[in-house]
Amino acid sequence: MNKNKSIKSLVTDAPHWHKYSKTIMRILLFSPLVLIFMPWMQSIKGEGRIIALDPQERRQELSSPLDGRIQKWFVGEGQTVKKGDPIVQLTDNDPLILDRINKERDALEKKFQSIEMGRKTAAINVQRQQQLFKEGLSSQRQYELARMELAKLESDEASALADISRIDVRLSRQEQQMIESPMDGTVVSVLKTSAAGADYISAGEPLAILVPNALSRAVELWVSGNDMPWVAIGNRVAMQFEGWPSIFFSGVPDSSVGTFFGKVRLIDALDDGYGNFRILVSPESNDSWPPSAYLKQGVRAHAWVLLGDVPLGYELWRRFNGFPPSSLPIYKKAKTEAANDKKDGKPKEDK
Repeated sequence: MNKNKSIKSLVTDAPHWHKYSKTIMRILLFSPLVLIFMPWMQSIKGEGRIIALDPQERRQELSSPLDGRIQKWFVGEGQTVKKGDPIVQLTDNDPLILDRINKERDALEKKFQSIEMGRKTAAINVQRQQQLFKEGLSSQRQYELARMELAKLESDEASALADISRIDVRLSRQEQQMIESPMDGTVVSVLKTSAAGADYISAGEPLAILVPNALSRAVELWVSGNDMPWVAIGNRVAMQFEGWPSIFFSGVPDSSVGTFFGKVRLIDALDDGYGNFRILVSPESNDSWPPSAYLKQGVRAHAWVLLGDVPLGYELWRRFNGFPPSSLPIYKKAKTEAANDKKDGKPKEDK
């Protein structure tokens, strides 16, 4: 009797999983339906790098303003400089070039003054010959010869003035034998590393590369032409920077870790020749990105341009068929604008 009772209690106390099977089946059946209608944030993938938003704060190439040789370097690679600090001193092949140019300019100045005096005298002679011609005391030929002489002297005066301007430009370039830093930054490369005075350099030849201290940073992204129509000025962008630990959750970007955000500031009107378009992204706030000490120019960035929310089922269907991302409000707006243009009978100007 006790034995039967113990067996019955064991069976009674055993978990009856069959009681929960219907609930489990309902969960398994309805979970996909719930996920299909779950909101999902669409995004457009882009790759790029950190640059300075201000073009003057981007990579600068210091070039030689004259033909000559390098006399002395004042900086080395990796050295930080301030605005006005000496970078390199140049010297001309002819040590007396400045004296020669000054003497040449003095000669041109004297020539110009002589021509100017002759031109003033010729102008007076033209007026005198005109008056004599009116009074019948001079012939028309003498009056025309006087005008021709005045025109010749005016041409010579203009030519002499142009020669002085050219010599001034040459003199100014020769006087710039000391190249100074145009702004605060870091010398990242010295392109002429041979001994001083060993290499001949030509005017315009690059000498060093300077990267300014960027105060306004931005991300330069490239997106495909298939995705570009859906990108608009002001779109929010989620970004991951190389070397910065982060985890990005597609569809729910606000739940990501180590991800930084910005806004689309510029969209290029022309592609790069391969069907990709450039967009510039600026920070949402001044302190939202890592410090410049950790986020230097050239750091690679992976970004997602955020669009509108759509059902997850639609997003899966769109990706399965290879369709471009679309935001219903943007699509409706474009369709409305196209209908208005057709109704007006004239094309809408680009803003």
